[in-house]
Amino acid sequence: MKAEETMEEAPKVSVIIPVYNTEQYLRQCLDSVVNQTLREIEIICVDDGSTDGSPAILQEYGKRDGRVMVLAQGRKGAGAARNRGLKAAKGEYLSFLDADDFFDRNMLRDCYEKAKAETSDIVVYAANQYHEKTKQVTFLPYSLQEKNCPGHSPFSPEEMADRLFNSFQNWTWNKLFCREMVERRGIRFQEIARTNDMAFVAQALAQAERISTLPFPYACYRVAAGGSLQSTNDRSPLCFWEAYQETKRRLEGCGLYQKYEKSFLNAVLEGTCYNLGSVKNQKSYDQICRCIREGWERDFRFSAHPPRYYQNSFQYRELRRIAEGKGSGKHRGLFVLLARGADCLRKNGWRYTWRRALSALGRG
Repeated sequence: MKAEETMEEAPKVSVIIPVYNTEQYLRQCLDSVVNQTLREIEIICVDDGSTDGSPAILQEYGKRDGRVMVLAQGRKGAGAARNRGLKAAKGEYLSFLDADDFFDRNMLRDCYEKAKAETSDIVVYAANQYHEKTKQVTFLPYSLQEKNCPGHSPFSPEEMADRLFNSFQNWTWNKLFCREMVERRGIRFQEIARTNDMAFVAQALAQAERISTLPFPYACYRVAAGGSLQSTNDRSPLCFWEAYQETKRRLEGCGLYQKYEKSFLNAVLEGTCYNLGSVKNQKSYDQICRCIREGWERDFRFSAHPPRYYQNSFQYRELRRIAEGKGSGKHRGLFVLLARGADCLRKNGWRYTWRRALSALGRG
């Protein structure tokens, strides 16, 4: 990278990276962006009150590459940091990356060209998983489930209304967004500790006019990184429920909830099971169970539809038992194993599910 490289014209893509105490991974993340084959980009790094060496690394890259913009704020969370980056963005399209993840060097070029060729509001692409301890890279089949898509690109969200929120994950970092669409629709991140991208992604998918897909895994999602948000689920175990509540409010606000209700409620079931399985202690598990009992009908009215309305009968049956007070919560480990195993098998097949099981047992 030449030190004098700057952006003289409006960038084609704005890459927004919230940063908080990720000095161990930050260089790999930034290198994957500054070395993109698409050169006409701006890289907006928002330091969210880091107390480690991350600010110094950001300043180093800012001095080295004129396309890197460094913003700083007190500790407000990744949602607020992304919103701060959005205010500063000038790119035609928006890309988001977490500071402990990284991109394939051709991602922005390929996705931008796809978006321009198909006049897309959103381009969704697949992802890999990078295990920090083993250094293994594994394809994530559920990052983009093309079997649920219409079979042509681009397509409108209405063409897959019953599967829209169950096919792409609620991640921003495996999608490219048209900034004009985001601004026109007033789409912003929910400022909560975790799951702050769910409402953003769901609203964008529902209000997009044209969606394109690319099956190549352009993003690499790091797991087993101690400081990641997913490693701190027990600190804020109910954020995911707040995110679903906010998502429903937004869909209702733009008159689209009924159209996408089936996909949304199935996403709530899947996400609730995931969060029950991701917490590490009984206290957090019990908090989620209590939230299910109190909010099953109040927030989402699951009983308004017959059991066949839901894609995963096991998830629906077991969560309904908890909602009715019939699930004691004493068999947390067995529930987690069965619920997540059944869901993984349904989405990814035997081979991937078997590999995940072996990995969890330390034998993979």
